[in-house]
Amino acid sequence: MDRRKLALVISVITILAVSSTAAIYFFSPPDNGSINFYVFGDSQGYQGGVEQIVTAANLHRPDFLFHCGDLTPFGQENQYQSVKAVWTCQ
Repeated sequence: MDRRKLALVISVITILAVSSTAAIYFFSPPDNGSINFYVFGDSQGYQGGVEQIVTAANLHRPDFLFHCGDLTPFGQENQYQSVKAVWTCQ
């Protein structure tokens, strides 16, 4: 590739990167400095509670979730798969 084509490609990539960054900055919601998070306890074996937590999290969109306890009663693969299916955030 000759130098002119290379310079053109680099220029286009630079312009796209700068404009994308500016768009993300200007169209993002304002940061008010607060952190929104959920802390919840032992949910082992109670999928109904996990489903309620996930529903609330999808509604309120916390920055992160902190789980304090067991996800499953016996740590079996099929139990983890059940929890994983519920944890899918949208």
